[in-house]
Amino acid sequence: MRERGAIYIASTLSNANRVRQIGDVFREAGVRITYDWTSHGKLTDEDALRRAATGEVDGVRKADALVFITPAKVGSGIEFGLAWATRIPIFALLEEGPEIKPFYYLPGVTTYEDFQDLVRDVLDFLDDKYDCSSH
Repeated sequence: MRERGAIYIASTLSNANRVRQIGDVFREAGVRITYDWTSHGKLTDEDALRRAATGEVDGVRKADALVFITPAKVGSGIEFGLAWATRIPIFALLEEGPEIKPFYYLPGVTTYEDFQDLVRDVLDFLDDKYDCSSH
């Protein structure tokens, strides 16, 4: 299967299982995940934290789009801000209902309450970007 592009998935560590499930859906559709932070769990060692932070920042920078999933905390907020500041489109899944966060309403951010709608729009975005309509 031809790669459709790459995404970074941002959320909180307590939501790692849901992030893995969502990552699997995108991988099956030919999308590369730029960095899988769910694989290392909670870190406490300074060197491991530094490597993870670098991997996460690089993952956001290398992504064609950021998939942002609530609940979210400080780390995912930083990833959101980095993506927005570098004009990477953000597709935000508000699974716990709409949260009143002004940043979710910035230009370049699209919010969803339905997972299937988000997947469809991310895949359409990637297909348009790489002109590889295959779905």
